[in-house]
Amino acid sequence: MEKNEIRSQIEEHLETGDELPFFSVTVKKLLELTDDPETSLSKIVSAMDTSVAATTLKMANSVYFGGSNFRNIKSLEHAIMVIGFDSLRELAFNASLISMFKEEDDELKKIIQIHLEHCFQVGISSKLLASLFNYENRAQCYVAGLLHDIGKLSIER
Repeated sequence: MEKNEIRSQIEEHLETGDELPFFSVTVKKLLELTDDPETSLSKIVSAMDTSVAATTLKMANSVYFGGSNFRNIKSLEHAIMVIGFDSLRELAFNASLISMFKEEDDELKKIIQIHLEHCFQVGISSKLLASLFNYENRAQCYVAGLLHDIGKLSIER
């Protein structure tokens, strides 16, 4: 895409009042709840939508988190304890980002998928670099990497 074409698309977005997509209420609520050390697991569970809940259980039962054929976590509270708040936040951000950019057009869907994959890769890389340099707030680095190109995704839409 040429520089002038990008500029005209940005100007068009600004003139028409098109807004950037926003994260779901679920993500906002989960971030608030997981930042409060006094929050109960039941409050967190009640704030989850079905997509985040299903993915949380799947993640907790994965090999990465020590799942095996002998352990089958069925409780969301237990699943959250296994994966932790940081992983839950990442999961919620990922699910919301994917849902914000669902498209019907196959060609546009492919372009957005490429951008999303790049965003996820940068998020993971940012988190790994934070870990490598002993930076305490790795989750913040993940989110910064994840969202670094959100403007490009909006322009593609």
